Amino acid sequence: MPGSLTDFDIGFRALLNPGIDPSLPQNLTAHGRMSMERYIQIYENGPMGYFTLSEKGVICESNITGANLLNTCIKALPGMQFVKFVMSDFKSVFLNHCKQVLEKGTRQTCDLKFLPTQKQCFFGRLESVAELGMVNRGRLIRTTLLDITQRRRAESALEISESQQQVVTELGQLSLTGIKFTSLLNEALAKVLDTLRLETGEVLEWLPDCGQFLIRAAQGWKKGMVGRKRIMGGTASQSGFTLISGGPVLVADLQTETRFKSPLPELSNRCVVSGVSVLIGKSDKAFGVLGVHSPKKRKFKKNDIIFLQSVAHILASAVKQETARTVLKNSEKRLQFLSSHLLTAQEEERKKIAYMLHDDLGQSLTLLKLQIRAIEMKIEKDGKGAKADCCLAMKNISKTIENVREISHSLTPSILKDLGLSAALHSLFEYFGRYFNVHRHLDMTDMDNQLTQQSKILVYRIFQEAFTNIVRHAKADQIRVCVDRYNNRYRFDIQDNGIGFDLNGLQGNSLKDSGMGLTTMNERVRMLGGQLRIENRMCGGTRLWFEIPDSPGEVEP
Repeated sequence: MPGSLTDFDIGFRALLNPGIDPSLPQNLTAHGRMSMERYIQIYENGPMGYFTLSEKGVICESNITGANLLNTCIKALPGMQFVKFVMSDFKSVFLNHCKQVLEKGTRQTCDLKFLPTQKQCFFGRLESVAELGMVNRGRLIRTTLLDITQRRRAESALEISESQQQVVTELGQLSLTGIKFTSLLNEALAKVLDTLRLETGEVLEWLPDCGQFLIRAAQGWKKGMVGRKRIMGGTASQSGFTLISGGPVLVADLQTETRFKSPLPELSNRCVVSGVSVLIGKSDKAFGVLGVHSPKKRKFKKNDIIFLQSVAHILASAVKQETARTVLKNSEKRLQFLSSHLLTAQEEERKKIAYMLHDDLGQSLTLLKLQIRAIEMKIEKDGKGAKADCCLAMKNISKTIENVREISHSLTPSILKDLGLSAALHSLFEYFGRYFNVHRHLDMTDMDNQLTQQSKILVYRIFQEAFTNIVRHAKADQIRVCVDRYNNRYRFDIQDNGIGFDLNGLQGNSLKDSGMGLTTMNERVRMLGGQLRIENRMCGGTRLWFEIPDSPGEVEP
């Protein structure tokens, strides 16, 4: 807009308001008058409202479009405060806008929300500039007002759509992180309500055996209902009707609803009026229903329905993942239970064999030894050859008896039962060091008061297999063992200085193909609630270690 008034401006404004401006110049030609009239028509009925305001925001002039925007007769506008037409939340914005125009002297823009016209508020964009008025009028504010309601609605719709898409993306990523299913339901419901600017909603699980819904997640409901409150199915509730219809169910007003018998009483108590609900999963195998509600009448848009269905689809996928995880977990428990019984049976069989070796074969060999000794004593003095044979037989029998004792001890070490795990490991360690000429170092904390008898046997067998691997395969002459306890866990660390381990070969093959008893070792560690780890030491040799809880639970089916 111009910064100063010209003769043409004076004449133009005189046509708009002859009571304020002087008469039109008499030197205007007919062609000029025609151009001015045409300009006046454009000015009065253009797409924008034009206003002249005083320094205090009083309306001095307006065009017809501006008067129509303010829903006021154009003749009644002069002398009225412009701020009177602005919504209360935006009054301070307008006043600050005028202040900036007058102080800075540059063009300023702001968006305002105006009072309802024809029962609807509208958004308008002001663009203003200050100029020096005529005599006794001081400084003026020339401003244009453009209705941007449709633009704001489009921008708002785009913003909501982007927000909904972002929520769907975030929930999809969250469902892939392995989050607990209950946490995912709560997070999804919270994000849906926040995006739709609502406060009440629920996720219901369908229980086909009893024909009811169970509340799995809820906001805006009475406390204590999640996991306890059940909702009737069928036409007795909106959720039941949603399951029957198979599609989204929109409710304009719960009080006048006729498709199902009665609204949920817990929602009615909260003055819920409108709502929408969608299925989670396919109708024949639906997990349940996702529902949201509004305390006032609200017409849910198509994008809102698509948004809810997208979230419901993510939840349905999460249900499948949760079901698969549950099946896998139960299978692992069953496998662990069977493994436990297999190892228990193995231990019982070992005990039986050990007792047979000791009580039957061992005693028989001992008796045979006594018999040969008796024969030896009866042989005449000249029976040197027979006596030598008896001596050789005695040596072989003694060696056999010792081997039987070692086998019996290996199968069921009595020291484990009599003195405990710590003493048994000390004895095992000394045995391998003495018989296989291995230098050894043992640093071990006491474990007998924490571990169960079954856990002690498993730990003993792990060490037994580890020591056997070291002397048979690693060709080591040094073994270092450390057992300590921290944070309610035991840590077992076994190191040697042998030839090392082919970790690449192990990674490319299963443990059962390694031929080194690693499968059994790993299974026993897993049954104790730990994980077996193997690595090559930088200085040579192999390190094997694992951690278990200091009070491993009993294996259950």
